[in-house]
Amino acid sequence: MTRTAWMLVLSAAAGALALAAAAPPVAAGAAAAGGEAVQPVASHGLPASLDALYPPQARQPEYLMQMVGLGAAMTGIAVDLEQQDVEHAAQSFAAFRAAYLATAGLVPEWRDRFPAEPVEALGAALASGDPARVGPAFGAVGGVCASCHHDTLTAAYQRYHWPDANAITTVDPVSGQKVGHAQFMHQLDFSLTGITHDLGQGQVEAARAHFRDFQKRFAALAGTCEDCHGTEERHYFTDAASAARVEAIGAALAAASPDPAAVQGAVMEVGVTTCHRCHLVHVPAAFSKAAAAH
Repeated sequence: MTRTAWMLVLSAAAGALALAAAAPPVAAGAAAAGGEAVQPVASHGLPASLDALYPPQARQPEYLMQMVGLGAAMTGIAVDLEQQDVEHAAQSFAAFRAAYLATAGLVPEWRDRFPAEPVEALGAALASGDPARVGPAFGAVGGVCASCHHDTLTAAYQRYHWPDANAITTVDPVSGQKVGHAQFMHQLDFSLTGITHDLGQGQVEAARAHFRDFQKRFAALAGTCEDCHGTEERHYFTDAASAARVEAIGAALAAASPDPAAVQGAVMEVGVTTCHRCHLVHVPAAFSKAAAAH
């Protein structure tokens, strides 16, 4: 068996692993590899039995750990193939098959998402030693993984791995009151928008007052990062560069006769570079959790 042949197999295996992470959805009723139909799961339609495999019902994220082991076993086959180690590839397949069957039984509602035929076909292809069979068989298994990941992975991440933003409270440094995160974010937006709104009406001192409120609230925002991330350094959107953008608004307002265009530009820089980028990361999961709760 030539190295070129096995390199083609490895290329197919790598493609299958990539497919498992980024394939398009399988249409309802479409046949997955092996001929069994796979039904997509709605965004918040995770089965109730999955709750038992994640905290707080479980001591640790058991299903996630099982999937990590399953993925490692599948990748292990590709590692062996890259080394043309057919003997160990067969052993790695045995470990993958055992993990696949064990995972299939964890969530009864998802049993149909684990068809046996593609896995058994991969085992037969590996046993044959024929690269022309191994590559397509590996790809078929990757397709099974991909269809399920596409339908369920995002919802599972948001349900089990994202903290609930509604549980975060912050002491508003302007009012001195403890408020929920959503209300605090509205107050932050109120202060930022108030700057250009009042300046546009010629109310310079009112605009400056809004800036001072925004400055205080933005500084307090950094504390909310720790409510989710703990003491990890995750202040990407409240770091020194972000603080400098805020200060640029104050500098523009400090002029004897503030230039509305300069102030607007500084506000937009904060809104686009800091606020919007933070929202792109955090808002989808927060809204998803809120929708699921209702």
